[in-house]
Amino acid sequence: MLDASVAEVISKLVSNPKFSDLIRNKINMEVDTSALDQEIENYKIQLRKLYHNKDTILSDMDSLDYEDKHYQRRKTDLENHLYKTYDKIDDAEELLVSAKAKKRSLLADKITGDNIYKALVFFDKLYAQMNEGYVAKDYYLEFSEDLGKPIKIEEDTTVESDTFEGLADGIREIERLQDKLIQREKQLAVLEDKIKRENQDYEDKYNNENVAKLRAFDERDTAKKELQEILKDYYVDIKSILSKVHYHEYQYMDKVGKKDLILMIEKEYELGRLLGKTSKEVSLELGCYLIGIYDYFQEYSKSFDVMLVMAELSDYWVDLETATLNWANKEHILYKLYNEIERALVNYRVKNERRKNFEGYLQTIKKIRGY
Repeated sequence: MLDASVAEVISKLVSNPKFSDLIRNKINMEVDTSALDQEIENYKIQLRKLYHNKDTILSDMDSLDYEDKHYQRRKTDLENHLYKTYDKIDDAEELLVSAKAKKRSLLADKITGDNIYKALVFFDKLYAQMNEGYVAKDYYLEFSEDLGKPIKIEEDTTVESDTFEGLADGIREIERLQDKLIQREKQLAVLEDKIKRENQDYEDKYNNENVAKLRAFDERDTAKKELQEILKDYYVDIKSILSKVHYHEYQYMDKVGKKDLILMIEKEYELGRLLGKTSKEVSLELGCYLIGIYDYFQEYSKSFDVMLVMAELSDYWVDLETATLNWANKEHILYKLYNEIERALVNYRVKNERRKNFEGYLQTIKKIRGY
């Protein structure tokens, strides 16, 4: 009689639409996530490379030399490369989030065959114990946390429905577990949405930070341009003062004073350096002004150094001041100037229309040296 009752209840259990669907769809169903795992790993590798590329581009932008004549082109190229990299990062992050969501959804949609088998084992043991009158009170299945408290069936030979009630409780426990899994799927969906929103917030914050950094680059570039313009104006102003002092000669040099004029010249070399000019380029540009001032204040060594630069670099003329030449002759260094001028002629660095002038410089030096 007991076996027939059990068979009847099990038959009802299997015929239950929810339980029947669960058995049909879930038991022994294998979920292979290896392809998704590989896809996720590939996206992670791709993102690491893209993040590295992005950091490299930002570092290159930081190290750009404003004085480089190709500065603007290089800056534009790097910015374009950076924007393209951001687009690739957006795409890769979106694909990564999608792949992770697919995997979570796949796993959440499955109850493993092992759990179903355990549930069946639970019933087998329940039925086996019924002949002894109850399920031992100390008996717990490994998955008791999910099924809840063990079912205890008290022996009642007079009321057969008690047996069916105990088994019905088991059915309800299975249904409860099924509902619990459905709730977990909903929780996973909520969590997935939360992660997606957090990723978007992070991406927005990251993009905003980089937009701010690019804006800072532009502001820095603008400030550098403004500074360069100020330096150029300052350089031109000092050059103008030195030229006026030189052309108006002694009364103006005396009025300005040696100390202030020397400080002004030193400042001009400093400004020239900030503008990317070499010391020789500044000396050549201010040549006759510097020679006239140095010669007047008997700074012959400095005056002679500027003469040497003019002889080395100028293809037009060399300013020869007699007092400086006489000093150089006494110091036995006048030959240096002679050699530089002669080299300019031999190498045809001097313009044709100015060669006679340079040949005249040589004759002047020869006379001072006593040749």
